Amino acid sequence: MKLFLPAQIEVDGVASRAHLLNVSLSGALVHSSQAPAPRTGLSIICAGLARAALVQWADKQRFGVTFMVALNDLELHKVLSAGGAKAAAS
Repeated sequence: MKLFLPAQIEVDGVASRAHLLNVSLSGALVHSSQAPAPRTGLSIICAGLARAALVQWADKQRFGVTFMVALNDLELHKVLSAGGAKAAAS
């Protein structure tokens, strides 16, 4: 589901602003001022939820992550609702 949802990422205890551009049960596409390197572990905080994640790829200011523990349907709905998405979660 495409979004532009404010979020925070934390890498090695350092927090920075980010936006979720896309999110699914298993991961997300993230935009930030500087993308962490692939295989970097981080935390994403968004819509009142926090998730540990691993960077799979990075390109300039965008990067893809997989969540260490997948979101459940209710958590995904909460994130999508915070982003104003109206489509059903899949």
